[in-house]
Amino acid sequence: MRNVRRLLAVCAAAFAVSTLATQAIAQADPNARNATGRPFKPLIAPQGDGKELPSKDLWRKIREAEIPDLKYSEALALNVGTARSAARAKCYTALIKANEQANGAGIKDASGVPIGDPPSPHLVTAFEQAAEIIDNLAPDSPVMLGCSEAAQLLRMTAAEFISSLITGMALLPKVP
Repeated sequence: MRNVRRLLAVCAAAFAVSTLATQAIAQADPNARNATGRPFKPLIAPQGDGKELPSKDLWRKIREAEIPDLKYSEALALNVGTARSAARAKCYTALIKANEQANGAGIKDASGVPIGDPPSPHLVTAFEQAAEIIDNLAPDSPVMLGCSEAAQLLRMTAAEFISSLITGMALLPKVP
């Protein structure tokens, strides 16, 4: 058991070091490419005022958003029936799915049996949760793609829009 813990700690440390190195490269040279020829994707989304919002903070906001509020907002947007409201509804749908995933709703094992709370210790689970933050906030993720159209309507990035939407400030900075 001790060897397994050591192995997991080494794997987690290697992942963290490689992620930090990738981010350092991406920030130092915006034109840098990875081994596949694709540009590095930064984990931090630039904000309109020059500040940066760490991905972990944005993920926390998504995770803590109230599902009933998101679902009611989705229903309101779908009820309007305009192109703009459809864009907002698409964003709400993506946020609902991400919120449910982040909060462990509907997790089942391979045989379809619901799984409860994570085991203790949960080193591998913690690693997977960190990886899911990166996956879900990547520019090509369902959350970012789902909210990008609504964000563009307000001349914001998807990260800015999600952050301001969840905190209730989406319409205050820029009304078209």
